[in-house]
Amino acid sequence: MKAGSCVFCGKAANYLVSSCKSCFDKFPADVSASQDAPSGIESMKEEDLQKLVTEAMEKGNVELKATREKLTETEGKLGTAEKALTEANGKLTGTESKLAEAQKTIEQLKNPQSSNGLVKEQTKTLPISETITILEGLLPSPAVERSTMGMQRECQEIRAAIHRLKARLA
Repeated sequence: MKAGSCVFCGKAANYLVSSCKSCFDKFPADVSASQDAPSGIESMKEEDLQKLVTEAMEKGNVELKATREKLTETEGKLGTAEKALTEANGKLTGTESKLAEAQKTIEQLKNPQSSNGLVKEQTKTLPISETITILEGLLPSPAVERSTMGMQRECQEIRAAIHRLKARLA
């Protein structure tokens, strides 16, 4: 029986412990309310009382069965939700590790010194001062440079490259 239901049949009643209108009407209304006269449940016949108790038990059993079915259904849904949560956590863990790996790769690419491992064939570089020294070593003597116009032009291009590299150093 629920709170606010009839103590006899289980239907909705006005008070926590009460009887519904149909059960109340079964009580004899013409009996006086003296202390000697039976009133309420005492005035009912035993057969009627047994019938009311049986009906209340049957209704309680039906409600209990319905509640158990809902509980079983809810437990099934909970199991499904737990499986989905476990799968989602597994995917999230995989995604987090991929994200961490991607962030690590990004940091390696940002830092040119640590990105050496990412390049298959790394180019070798020379410092500018070394390059200037090599280019100055290519210049011929002034007599050879002035010997032809072609040599003079080639030496001017080498000197221009040397000046550009010296400007980078500054």
